[in-house]
Amino acid sequence: MDMNIFEGIKVVLWDIDGTVFDFFEAQKNAIRTLFKQFNLGECDDEMLMDYDSINHKYWKALERGEITKPQVLTGRFIEFFGKYNMDVSIVEAFNDEYQVRLGDTVSFFPGVLDTINTLKAAGILQCAVTNG
Repeated sequence: MDMNIFEGIKVVLWDIDGTVFDFFEAQKNAIRTLFKQFNLGECDDEMLMDYDSINHKYWKALERGEITKPQVLTGRFIEFFGKYNMDVSIVEAFNDEYQVRLGDTVSFFPGVLDTINTLKAAGILQCAVTNG
């Protein structure tokens, strides 16, 4: 690769979730692991899509200032569990474990590591930024 294309670039800021890391993949793995841990049965792809939609809705409400972060963290699971008639009394414990399990899987989007390594070889400083 011609390193001249990076001329003038000194720093690249990477938005981690959804750009470098496939957060949805980590989310799926965390939830499936916790379904087993909490004896909730199987969490199929449709359920994961439902959760993702619910989760997104709660984070958008936080961005609009309509709810607090603690309300996001529990509210999303209360709604999700309620939709599937699961015991909502375990939501806090489930969320606590979910926060830990999210870091169990690191899945990069295709080509990202090559790009990061190319920028590194060109001597460009790279910084990770995230709102999470």
